Amino acid sequence: ERTRMQFPRLSTSVLAFLLSSLCLGGIGHAQSPEFDPASPTTVYVPGAQPGASIVAVVNDDIITWRELNSELARAQRELRAQNIEPPPDDVIRQQLLERLITDRILEQEADRAGIRVSSEQIDAAIGRIAEENDLSVAELRTAVEETMPWSTYRNELERQIRINRLREENVDASIVITEGEIDAFLAEQDSQ
Repeated sequence: ERTRMQFPRLSTSVLAFLLSSLCLGGIGHAQSPEFDPASPTTVYVPGAQPGASIVAVVNDDIITWRELNSELARAQRELRAQNIEPPPDDVIRQQLLERLITDRILEQEADRAGIRVSSEQIDAAIGRIAEENDLSVAELRTAVEETMPWSTYRNELERQIRINRLREENVDASIVITEGEIDAFLAEQDSQ
């Protein structure tokens, strides 16, 4: 059976570049005049099998079958730890792949925007999470380590903080309040 490839949101010139790169032994860093590395590019092979090492290419980054299966195993452990029966592997795998692709694009955008998170900021976030769950940091660490290594948790938390900051910056940049809206609001407040 032949695997059908889908190429979401790609122009013909980018498709031609990607296909020629794949045929020449992989995605290289060579660029055609029409190829814009700043715009998110994703190549996904829906029928990719465990023997295929690359499941998706997101700009200059890849998602491997091993990484996808590692995320699948982690998701299954977390669901079972909450006494939830996981859905079939193919359902979870598809959702995880979509999340990984989205996260890679957001991480790349955070890199371009220069968003960084210090170790102290991660420690502060861990303190808030522990407090919100009525736990000490040591108790939180013990609970986390039942499903993943502490270093993985810290890395995931750093990634989430960076993505949240990127989203906040994009939302803040898109909010425009005109003087007319301010005047109307103040007039409404004065009439009350």
